This record gives sequence, structure tokens and C-alpha cells, in this order.
Amino acid sequence: MEHLTPRELEVLKLICEGLSTRQIAGQVGTAFKTVACHRFRIMEKAGVDNAVGLLLWAIRQGIISIDQQGVVTQTVQAAEEHAATLTPISGPHRTRDTLAKDVDEALSRYLEASRRFLDVTQDVPSGAPNPDGALRIQLPARDQRFAYKAYRRAMKRLADHDEAANKSKW
Repeated sequence: MEHLTPRELEVLKLICEGLSTRQIAGQVGTAFKTVACHRFRIMEKAGVDNAVGLLLWAIRQGIISIDQQGVVTQTVQAAEEHAATLTPISGPHRTRDTLAKDVDEALSRYLEASRRFLDVTQDVPSGAPNPDGALRIQLPARDQRFAYKAYRRAMKRLADHDEAANKSKW
């Protein structure tokens, strides 16, 4: 797994505090698109699709903690040792069977999202304007893309696990 940059760690903490991308951009003094890019890269490195998954991942990795008042704090030790102590997402606690199950579940979600997209677009003639508004098609299309990306990430984690297992045999 790739390590998070100091800026990505800062953005991660702010995401976990519940700030929107626009709010984070204002707080750190960068462009909205820059923060959106950081958010995307962090989620890609973590292998998650949403802020809740990112929060859980950050807690499990020891990057952040939540105090009794519910305030997110970045642990100093975790920030300093992040690059040295971070384990791969698949980790030793994830067996090939659980990774294969993740692939199956991600594939099922992708196929379901594809079915919903096809259902929505079935009655729309090719090239015709969408009288119901763009969201009628855009949301199922977005869900399909996200599900496909999640499926590809699950496949990559399984392939990485298999590759690491093959290297350890030799």
C-alpha cells in the first residue's frame, strides 16, 4: 500500500471530522479540486468508497482516534510512524477466502448496479434529451461506476495477496 503524504493525512483528519470537500479547501487554503483529488487518492489508497469507510480504516490503522467527546484527534505517534508501521490493507488477518468473498460481494453489487442502470435507461431512446432531468440517469450510472471500481479494487487486493503468497513460497 502506498503511504499517505502529510497533506493527505491533514485532509484525512478533516474528512473524519465530517467536513465537506469545500470546507476542507477553505480551511487548508487550497482549491476545491485539489482537495477533491486528495480525497480520491486517500480513498483509493484505503480501498474504501465513502467517508464512513475511510473513518473506520483510519481508526483501524491507528492514524486517528476519537476521544470521549467524539472529537477526532490524529495520534502523534501514528502521524510520525505512519510510513513505517502501516500494514497492507489486506493485512495478515485477511485470508484468501475472505478476500475472494469480498470480490464476490463486490461483483454482486456491480451486477445489481448495472441492472438498475439498464432498467433506467431502457426506455430512453439513444441521443434523446432526458425530459426527467439528468439525475434520473446520472445517479444509476455513478452507482455503476463506483461499484465497478470497488470490484476492481477487491480484485487487486486478491491478486496482491496471491502474489505475496507466491513470493513467500520461493
